[in-house]
Amino acid sequence: MTFHYYTVYGLRLRSTGAIHGLRETEPAETVDLDIIDGTMPEGLEPDSAEWIATDWLEIAEDAPAAMHDQTIRLSLDERYLQWRLKSDVAAAFALDGSHIYTVWSERMDPALRAFNLFGPALGLALRLKGVAPLHASVVDIGDRAIAVAGRSGMGKSTLAAAFERVGCSIRSDDLCVVTGQQEGFFVPAGPPRVRLLPDAAAALYGGAGGASAADSPKLQIPVRWLTTGAIPAFQRLDGVYLLTGRSRDRAINEMPRNLALFALLQNMYLRHLTNGGMRRMEMVTAGALAQRLPVFTLQTPQGHDKLKKLCREIISRHS
Repeated sequence: MTFHYYTVYGLRLRSTGAIHGLRETEPAETVDLDIIDGTMPEGLEPDSAEWIATDWLEIAEDAPAAMHDQTIRLSLDERYLQWRLKSDVAAAFALDGSHIYTVWSERMDPALRAFNLFGPALGLALRLKGVAPLHASVVDIGDRAIAVAGRSGMGKSTLAAAFERVGCSIRSDDLCVVTGQQEGFFVPAGPPRVRLLPDAAAALYGGAGGASAADSPKLQIPVRWLTTGAIPAFQRLDGVYLLTGRSRDRAINEMPRNLALFALLQNMYLRHLTNGGMRRMEMVTAGALAQRLPVFTLQTPQGHDKLKKLCREIISRHS
């Protein structure tokens, strides 16, 4: 069997299938996560009676409507968790986060498969490994990075793309893994792409590059470091900006630490899909970030033409 090796979000991946849009790395003797494409664990086909309803992982009542279309089941031997989105995708996760098995419908093209793998699938695998990622995009400003967090539709990817257009590098889009060390917090690189709605792509990139995944209104735009291959594997995190909405003028305000803690907890990736252990890890991560990093609320100005000016102002704060 031929394997494909990748590094993303600080994880060394080994996959039985090529992953759309991700550059392969040298083979590794040890990996953090195996991705087995096109099959389920032995004896655990998607509709097998060996899968049972479970409350081991809960879908929160305030979850987005689309999340309630998903099904979570546990294998009878309590070794695997199944995540299923209608008939489009079935994925089985080893509970220790070491393996993902995926079965896709034919209508899921490679770009849309990669989107679900980069986002929800790896996001859940990280949470199973005891990591609590932020729902944030990350950009490099010189030798530092900032995270732009916010709920879906707030403009994280659009603002990250605007930073890219004024000379920064996009480190990660939509999912931010933070590793804590004595000297600070560091963010590993995510997949080399940013997903934008057509109007944002046209305004910021002139419609250049990108292809829309099936059933997705967003375009995938290759970002600068894909072509140059020149960003560090990790970058030190210098601050977090929480998008709160849009207004005629921009507004940036640093949050008190106690309010920052609760705001960060509301901006954890897949926070609506959780259990007691994951909630504790979210509290640890959010508490450490709120205690040691500045956290700002950010209202962005209306109009894509004003975003570059905002980016330059934020760059000056971290230069």
